[in-house]
Amino acid sequence: MDTSNFSNYEKLVKEEDDLIKKIETCEECITAIFSVVYKNAESIHIAIVEDIINAIYFIGKDLQTELLHLIFEKKILASNNDVNKIDSLI
Repeated sequence: MDTSNFSNYEKLVKEEDDLIKKIETCEECITAIFSVVYKNAESIHIAIVEDIINAIYFIGKDLQTELLHLIFEKKILASNNDVNKIDSLI
């Protein structure tokens, strides 16, 4: 495998890690909002909170779709360049 393909693969691995962190952050934000709702349901505007949760949820889904495509691209690159040995090292 040439250096260029290995660099591309490493870049995809870093992007994958970044997307996973973003998805986890969305999930943590939704959990935090649920906690706020539980503690303050009487004093907050529930409809707005629901809109906020939906917005974060859809951001997370968009990130998951992006992650799906990235993993697909990574597997194609690995398949075409026998990166399977490298995949086990990373």
